[in-house]
Amino acid sequence: MAVAQDRALTRPVASGRESGRDLQLGLDFPLPRTLAVGTGTALFVCGWCFSPQARVRSLAFVVDGEVQPVMHHGMPRIDVLRAVASGPQLDEDSKFRSYWSGFWGIARVAPRAGDRACELLMRATLHDGGEELVELARIPTTRRAEQEVPLPEPDPAHWQEQLREWLQNIKPEDFEKFNKT
Repeated sequence: MAVAQDRALTRPVASGRESGRDLQLGLDFPLPRTLAVGTGTALFVCGWCFSPQARVRSLAFVVDGEVQPVMHHGMPRIDVLRAVASGPQLDEDSKFRSYWSGFWGIARVAPRAGDRACELLMRATLHDGGEELVELARIPTTRRAEQEVPLPEPDPAHWQEQLREWLQNIKPEDFEKFNKT
């Protein structure tokens, strides 16, 4: 099974399992090769996913067995439609489904004992009741980052300027809206 990670979308990649539904799936950006989990972390995952045979009702990440719905799916992807239209013959409904195949979300990775790999799957629930489960990655983990990530020093002058700007833009009617809620 393969997942496309090519921004050019030269071709969709079949990723379905036993059902023969031929789920098409691609990621816009590669997932990390290793992941420092520590007390927990998260991955931003975006791409496209569709089935030529049925509309996708919902998409969810399955992270180490935990189901986590994606934040948005069904977003337009003209790049996917163009890639599909130039490939194997699909009917008009399949092309329509490819156009509305964009998704994005945050996959939360819980803390773990030891350096157990993170299993990241995509679950597609289809309108006809079918369900597809595709492995996106098994990412080796470590407890902490190899190098400390330096945090910027707070700049009080910046925050004062930002606060001054916000206060200048507040109107009396804004307070009335807050009081009504």
